[in-house]
Amino acid sequence: METESALYDSDLAQTLANRERLSANPNLMHWYGELYKEMFRQEPDIATKTVLEIGSGTSPLKRFLPNVITSDVLKLDYLDIVFDCHEIGMLPDIADHSVDVITMTNVLHHLKDPLAF
Repeated sequence: METESALYDSDLAQTLANRERLSANPNLMHWYGELYKEMFRQEPDIATKTVLEIGSGTSPLKRFLPNVITSDVLKLDYLDIVFDCHEIGMLPDIADHSVDVITMTNVLHHLKDPLAF
């Protein structure tokens, strides 16, 4: 059985590889752009909002929305915040009522307790 450290390292390596493959695929990048347009269609002034993305490991959202606050449980150099979203209420970096939109894509199935989140 793999140790927690080995699992973390494996997840980190896989996330970086997936991000590289995604970035190199113009078709996927196009469709992510379309997905984000649809996701934020009801927020026409999204560029002026404070947006927190949960699970930004592989996500290209920051390329389309530069002001997004990116986050993940993995310590990745390109993230703004590293934390477990289940502990968002204890995060000193994000004050209560300071975020207008919280978003995540392809994340729910990774959460240890989606209903609690």
